[in-house]
Amino acid sequence: VFRNFTVRDGLPGNFIFALKKDPYGDLWIGSNRGLSRFDGKTFTNYSKLNGLAGDFIFSVEFGEDHSLWAGSHGGMTRALLDPVSRELVKSE
Repeated sequence: VFRNFTVRDGLPGNFIFALKKDPYGDLWIGSNRGLSRFDGKTFTNYSKLNGLAGDFIFSVEFGEDHSLWAGSHGGMTRALLDPVSRELVKSE
């Protein structure tokens, strides 16, 4: 049995371009309306308003230093993943 997720469930957009699991087991989703972190229950969404280079996120990758890299139509964004809150914090 499949479970589908859409904007009604909290995704920022229904066009999904990238999926990547972070070191803590959360799923990061790149879409046509931004980047989202799914912890198995809820979505936390990020967009250009939060500092992303663009809202069309085509690729997501994690560095060994727990940095997140997101490729978009507006360029590339690098942010750090806070190990306690698992939220994105501004990269130095």
